[in-house]
Amino acid sequence: MKQVMPIFISCIKYLVDFMGELLLVGRHLKIVGDQYAMNIRDRKKLYVVTARFVVHKLNLEGRNHSECKDLGDGTIFLGIGCPLVVNSQLFPGCKRNSIYFTGLTLKLFPEPYGCDDLGVYDFTRDIIEPYYPPGIFHPVAEPPIWLTPNASKSAYGHFFQ
Repeated sequence: MKQVMPIFISCIKYLVDFMGELLLVGRHLKIVGDQYAMNIRDRKKLYVVTARFVVHKLNLEGRNHSECKDLGDGTIFLGIGCPLVVNSQLFPGCKRNSIYFTGLTLKLFPEPYGCDDLGVYDFTRDIIEPYYPPGIFHPVAEPPIWLTPNASKSAYGHFFQ
C-alpha cells in the first residue's frame, strides 16, 4: 500500500479567554483514508479527523500574536459550545497542559472515525490521544457536549487572577 501525505483540509478557530489572556486556538483537520480512491465504496471510507492544534496568544494592543507552547496547569475544553478553561489542579483526573475536544461531524458510517474524533491533545508530548479505543464509543446522532462543573468563585477565583 502506498503511503500518502495527509491532506490538511481545514482549520477551525476558537477564541478562548485563558486566565485573562486571549488565545486563538487552531484545530487543524485532515482526511484519513485513500484520498485517491476511484469507486464510491472506497470514498465512503474517508474521514475527517483532528490532526493537531496550534495556539497563539493575541496581543490586541500591539496588534500581534505569539505562539503558545505551554498551558501550565490550565486545561481547555473545545466542542460545539463555548470553550471552557479549568485549572487541572482543582479537578482530579483532568490532564494539565492539554486540550480536550469533541467531534464536530455526525457519525455517518460504523467505522472507527466520524463522531469518534474526540480526544485529548497533550502539549507536553505534542500528541493526540483518544478517550476510548475505536469502536467503543458510539454516539446516537449528535456530537457530544461538555458538562461544565459548578463555576463557583472557590473553584475558579484564584485561577483567573
